[in-house]
Amino acid sequence: MKQWQFFLMLGFFLLVGSSFENAEAAASPVTISTDVSSADILVEEYTMATLTIVNSDTRYRTMDVYLIANWASGVAWTTYFMDTDLNPLDGEMISLSKGGAATIKFFVICDGVCSAGDTNAVQVIAKTDPKFYNYDGNVTDTCGSDDCETDTSPASASSNVTNTITMTFTARQAYAQTVSCDAESSEGGNELSKDNTYLWGYTLTNTGWNTDTYQFTSVVTSNSGAEVGFWTVSSGISDGKELTGQSDSSSIAVHSAAGAISITPATDAAAGVYNVELTVVSTNGAPDAGCNFDVVIPAEESITVSVAKVDTPPHPEWEWNYTWTAEVDNLETDMNYTAVINIYRVDDESFESFDRGWRWDIDRESNENPFSLHRGCYRIYANLYESGALDSDGNNAAVLASMDLEFAVGNGICVDGVYYLAISEVDEGPGTTEEKETETETIELDEPEEESREVPAISLVLALISIGIIAIFRRK
Repeated sequence: MKQWQFFLMLGFFLLVGSSFENAEAAASPVTISTDVSSADILVEEYTMATLTIVNSDTRYRTMDVYLIANWASGVAWTTYFMDTDLNPLDGEMISLSKGGAATIKFFVICDGVCSAGDTNAVQVIAKTDPKFYNYDGNVTDTCGSDDCETDTSPASASSNVTNTITMTFTARQAYAQTVSCDAESSEGGNELSKDNTYLWGYTLTNTGWNTDTYQFTSVVTSNSGAEVGFWTVSSGISDGKELTGQSDSSSIAVHSAAGAISITPATDAAAGVYNVELTVVSTNGAPDAGCNFDVVIPAEESITVSVAKVDTPPHPEWEWNYTWTAEVDNLETDMNYTAVINIYRVDDESFESFDRGWRWDIDRESNENPFSLHRGCYRIYANLYESGALDSDGNNAAVLASMDLEFAVGNGICVDGVYYLAISEVDEGPGTTEEKETETETIELDEPEEESREVPAISLVLALISIGIIAIFRRK
């Protein structure tokens, strides 16, 4: 035999031998398909996909198929491979006849790290290997073993791998709801007046996968222990309200409902902060949902101020001694208050002529202070503040209550902001006549001006003439 012929035959045998040795490493003749590529799954529930496994091999009598589920995310949910009778496969293994097929049920359970909204993808593949039959060792093409005496490569260890199918599952909550309340009442803000009714809007949304019905409860509480028994509160939506689950995406599905809590404070509700809480209960056991918010019955704080003369100075041009008295009422027990008392001259419209000022950090219901001023017209202002607000921003602090009063210093009076001297202030005390006459306005306060009893001169003349005429007639 020629040398080239020898090498040619040697190469042929090596090629054939190599093809037998690598028979199990070839692509598997088994393919997998599924009826589900993506699906929704309820938390703590399961879903099922149908797998169809087809064996296109015609060489081996039986093909073992070892099924594998692999979660690409690394978060593994529980899975089962089952037969059509829903019995778990023994060792995740099935056997296919030559050219045969099988149907497998693939179960996925949303458990462990599985919450509503989570998405997880699973890949299903299979390893395949011809089933080993113990022949007499003479038949080597269909025994399923390298030596036809032992099972040298079980399916679970085979390198023959089928195609990969991927299924994506999205976790859904069977029953769930959310409630969102408005930030303020329909009137604006959160201050309520006694015995008036206010509406506070909210929206209930069924975020669960299934249709559900709901019950509603609204309550009012007070951290300070104020009486709330005479408040009237209603939830605005009747019990038994039904909302469609998110699984229904049709145009007629109703997933949310708008309501308004009706709140009527008691007629004698104490001033302070109250909390209104809405609770929505699912008929099918979803966690309760709701919201709560604070409402305020404003304090009806009040402050009054009065002015009284203490004494009269020896001379009216000197300073006169007075005292002011301020009283507060209806103050909140859990709030600190400060009153600011200021006195201005009335003729100073710009209020730049500041005469007196006091700060009273209120620790009792009334307070008084003496002051001295020259004669004139003045106005006293009493403003009530929350102490913290006044200290942090005195220029912009809210005035909780206020009162102002115009008064006169001296024995005179003030009319439209003009001071009129009393007669006693003109006559009394030292001073020249010219000084007294320079006063622009003088008014008699003690007694009304009496009518003059003197007879006018013209009347006296007429009287004398009459007497003369009478005398002439008597002589005749």
